[in-house]
Amino acid sequence: MTVMKLEDWVKVDVDEIRERWVKRKRELEEIEKKAERDEKIEIRKKKKEEKRKRVIRERRCFVCRIFGHMARYCRNREEKEGLV
Repeated sequence: MTVMKLEDWVKVDVDEIRERWVKRKRELEEIEKKAERDEKIEIRKKKKEEKRKRVIRERRCFVCRIFGHMARYCRNREEKEGLV
């Protein structure tokens, strides 16, 4: 960001000043949007981790969330063909 002297302000056109302010306003809006996105991502991560911990604590299956078996033995799990 450059600092302008008083003599330079006299030479500057009003439209040019307006363009600078609009550009700066857009930059600030983009920064705010990025901060909001980052905050939402962090909230989602926390919720996912809390849900995972609750499932572990309650000893439920990760796949179907039903008691009585582990995710490895879940009937609802898609079987993957490969090396046994």
